[in-house]
Amino acid sequence: MASPGPVQALAAVLPSSHLLSTTGAITSSETPEPQVASRAAVPINELPFAAMRLAEATVETSLVNTIAEDVVRSARATPAGPPKLQSGDRVRATVSFYYCRQSGSISGDGGAFCGAMRDGSIVYNGAAACDYGYLGQRFRIEGDPSGRIYRCADTGSAVHGLHRDIWFATNEEGWAWQKSVGQSATIEIVP
Repeated sequence: MASPGPVQALAAVLPSSHLLSTTGAITSSETPEPQVASRAAVPINELPFAAMRLAEATVETSLVNTIAEDVVRSARATPAGPPKLQSGDRVRATVSFYYCRQSGSISGDGGAFCGAMRDGSIVYNGAAACDYGYLGQRFRIEGDPSGRIYRCADTGSAVHGLHRDIWFATNEEGWAWQKSVGQSATIEIVP
């Protein structure tokens, strides 16, 4: 036995007072006029569903545009680059080290760097890799046993924001320094 079509299923469920009939064929450019007198079942028309899909697509598009506008607005409100620091400013920063030669059993990362830094100078004690916006800036690290003044002379792909990556000749020196200073320290910007 064949299952009833959608029109027959509707006719079986709904009372005849809820179903309307039309005269003539429905085309894509005209809307049918209901004939109240006959009350016969009407074939299902795809037009209302297509209009609903179009309305949903419009809503999705407008949401995408709204989200894009919010991203642009947010980008305009966000200052570009790292925070501006002046002489005397003290901030908390992540600190790490990189080195030229391995002399101990634990290597660490950032080894075998013995050449020219971003500013063109050759690595030296007191050099630091910093965010590009801080190149040339001088700072000291509170609690640093060496008491050095460091200079941002280099950059690195993993060095962003306030992070400071201090250069050492060997990894052993770097690990001893890291143990005394920690992974986060207060830095003070100096002239």
